[in-house]
Amino acid sequence: MYHYLALLNIFAIQDMLEILFFSAIVFSFVKWLRQDQHTNLLTYFYLGACILVSAYFLDLQNIVLFYSASWPIMVLIFIVIHQKSLQKNYVAARTLIPNKKIDQTTWLTLTMSALFKSLQHKKNTIFVIEGNDSLDEFIHQPITVNSPIQKQLLDMIIESSTLLTDHIILLSQYGKLIALNGTWQKDIDPLWLDKKHESYLPWEQEALYWSTYLDALIFNADSLTKKITIIAHGTRITHLTSDKAINVIEQFLRKNLSTTKLQEIQKNQTEGAAQ
Repeated sequence: MYHYLALLNIFAIQDMLEILFFSAIVFSFVKWLRQDQHTNLLTYFYLGACILVSAYFLDLQNIVLFYSASWPIMVLIFIVIHQKSLQKNYVAARTLIPNKKIDQTTWLTLTMSALFKSLQHKKNTIFVIEGNDSLDEFIHQPITVNSPIQKQLLDMIIESSTLLTDHIILLSQYGKLIALNGTWQKDIDPLWLDKKHESYLPWEQEALYWSTYLDALIFNADSLTKKITIIAHGTRITHLTSDKAINVIEQFLRKNLSTTKLQEIQKNQTEGAAQ
């Protein structure tokens, strides 16, 4: 065993710790580069690494010296190209206009797929559907999107390191993606909490509190059971499959949209009477 370690220039525990440290950095960098599916920078990174290793074992000192002197610049170039590529892909998906208006069931199905995909990426994403009440004053929206819900856009967001875990993706009841990484602006009133709420998850407590006063629907999925919990109008519905969850949300939207239409008719009648 010692013979093989000596071949790798490992003579002490400090050497192993240093190798683990740099391996972790390289692994994180490679994992970050993998997010770009278009430029394929990862291939160039592996190619450069193979050239360096080959030059070292073939004792090509000039090439090794060149790599030693220029690797910070190379890494910086990789970072700049990668970041610009992600931004271009994000903007392209954001500005993409669908050929036809997406129906309610379709965008809800896409949203459910994104929810389960976020579980695969270990991101506990909370989805909030804004009803007739505006949530601008209640949810902090650091990244605004304002784009129709599309599979390409949702996939890019879920796979991106930009999306933070335990944060809100805000949607409108008309199938529009409003904002990312949202958080509630204020904490819930501790006096409101009941003993039955103590066993609930923090996001469920917040959802129950705010949905009592606001017209909004909040849902999330359990990473273990893959069942969905929906909260609206201060009511909590648990252990739903995706199909049942879509049915519940459609009922919520149907009621909201019919109320909105009635309000518009009443408004038009009032304006007509005033004239």
